[in-house]
Amino acid sequence: MGGLKKKMPVTYYTFLMATLAISGVPLTSGFLSKDSILAGTMAFAGLTGGINIIVPVIGFFVAALTAFYMFRLVLLTFHGEPVNKEKFDHAHESPKPMIIPLIVLAILSLFVFYSYNPIDANVGWFAKYVPAPETVVPMEQRFAYQQLEPAGEGVSLFEEALHHAHYPAMILSLLLAGTGILLAFAFYYWKKFDADKLAEKIKPLYTFSLNKWYFDEFYEGVIVRGTLGLTKVFRWFDDTIIDGVVNGVASLTRIGSSGTGKFDNSFIDGLVNLTGSIVMFFGLAFRKIQTGKVQNYIAYVLLGIIVFYFIFRTM
Repeated sequence: MGGLKKKMPVTYYTFLMATLAISGVPLTSGFLSKDSILAGTMAFAGLTGGINIIVPVIGFFVAALTAFYMFRLVLLTFHGEPVNKEKFDHAHESPKPMIIPLIVLAILSLFVFYSYNPIDANVGWFAKYVPAPETVVPMEQRFAYQQLEPAGEGVSLFEEALHHAHYPAMILSLLLAGTGILLAFAFYYWKKFDADKLAEKIKPLYTFSLNKWYFDEFYEGVIVRGTLGLTKVFRWFDDTIIDGVVNGVASLTRIGSSGTGKFDNSFIDGLVNLTGSIVMFFGLAFRKIQTGKVQNYIAYVLLGIIVFYFIFRTM
């Protein structure tokens, strides 16, 4: 990229408008929102003190950093000489379905659409119709107000501090945003400083930033590999302990069932079969005298009488 302002003027000016807004330059919607946020952090830190002072410090630092890197992007993309001449020759403005939304959004980046006061976001239709936090968040759930004493006066104390922090926050924000923009021009437009030489001087910090704080490596090494390692431990526990217990119980069940089967086949079935054999034997034996003939039964009766006669006679 580089020098694309000549090839894509509409994209350049709409992008520039968005850059001014996100950098918090006056007369833009970004200035109104950033001023309100930074004033809120100053008011909160002023009322609570202690470690909370870091909140506005980070906020103002990020405001300056945003202005710097956004104007760096504008200068390296749209100004200067193209890095790739062949691609530059084929560059052209985007079609209307893409250009029109850019123009609309760029126009909507002006302050007038949200507040008639270019330095105060608390007046106008946006502040009127978009509810403030204190109107929608219960008192007991508000982190900022929980730290204010007395608790019942949290809202009024914060609003009073916010009122006093408005102009100091606005002035400091403009100074830092202007510093960020000035540094971007000094490095990448006027070439007063060499960004490559500066990167060499702060090589560890530059490398750390260039590699995105090594977040991908941390995620891969700790989260991904840690998760995979944990799954291996769980798999070993499942295969060794859980499956071992299940397989052990199954083996004991098989051994027990085998013994029970042998006892059933040998003793229980043997006893049942013996009883059946005895019954069958006596059945076969008695079958001989169960002829079904009346004459035989009369003879058996007479024989029985004779037997009993001799038995009682001898007694």
